[in-house]
Amino acid sequence: MLRGKESISQTLARNLAEAMTRRKMTQVALAKVSGVPQTTISVILNPQQRLPTKGAPPSTTVVRVAMLAAALGLEAWQLLHPDPEQAQRETDFYRRISDNFAKLAR
Repeated sequence: MLRGKESISQTLARNLAEAMTRRKMTQVALAKVSGVPQTTISVILNPQQRLPTKGAPPSTTVVRVAMLAAALGLEAWQLLHPDPEQAQRETDFYRRISDNFAKLAR
């Protein structure tokens, strides 16, 4: 669920925490399954505690986001989208339309 205006780091933290809760997965378990260090997962989950380095805000890599998503049975975009449930509903809707057109074309 979208919660006001939040940064991409906050969105990632919220979506990751929600996905972990739904799957009853701890940081340690996710680290083992994903290959992403537990300390990195902790930093991702707590963006407000990150300290800037050399003037740039700390961030994670797209590769690590993809690794975490895969370990949770998700796509990377689902961890980064402000409202992944709405986006998934729209994706499903357009997939059904596409499937129906493909059936009609046969």
